[in-house]
Amino acid sequence: KWNKVLLESSAGRLVPVLIQEPEQYSGSSIVLLSPEGKDGVDQQLIQERLDEGYMVVLPDLYGTGETALSSGYARDEIAEFHTLSRAEIWLGKTMIGKWVEDLYLIEQHLKKEHGANTLDIIAAKETGVAALSFAVFHNGLLNTVMIDQTPVTYLFDEREGIDNFSMAIHLPGLLEWGDLSLLTALS
Repeated sequence: KWNKVLLESSAGRLVPVLIQEPEQYSGSSIVLLSPEGKDGVDQQLIQERLDEGYMVVLPDLYGTGETALSSGYARDEIAEFHTLSRAEIWLGKTMIGKWVEDLYLIEQHLKKEHGANTLDIIAAKETGVAALSFAVFHNGLLNTVMIDQTPVTYLFDEREGIDNFSMAIHLPGLLEWGDLSLLTALS
């Protein structure tokens, strides 16, 4: 029942997406995000949303799932997404920024090809920061963003627990601007 779509950004980057429409599609769509890609999304969550009448969208955001680095770089020994995140930061970009671009591309596809009239997002861990960032800058279909296991701040007072997230979480200069609470408020 899944349709596989390969979206292409203006820079030529490919975003593989699985889409399944429910039997009674009302125009409501939901994007389920995980730093592990579409395989990291809970199957029960997918079925619940289909039963609720949502069109379910499972993307492999930049560097996740099918788009993850191959060979010896797939799982960095130092930290997950270490090589890719470091390369993006050297170029003045971030993984979160790339994921926001992917979400915009997905939104445009859903609107144009599937007649979606609302978009909800459920995002886990680092992808939650991307979903909140997308919510700040979008001007389209977005209705709600729900985050799970996403940090509430970039400030920390002890080292314990800071290794919970991958290198993709880094947003250089964020604390000079504000924090995730401000990003959440703007969303």
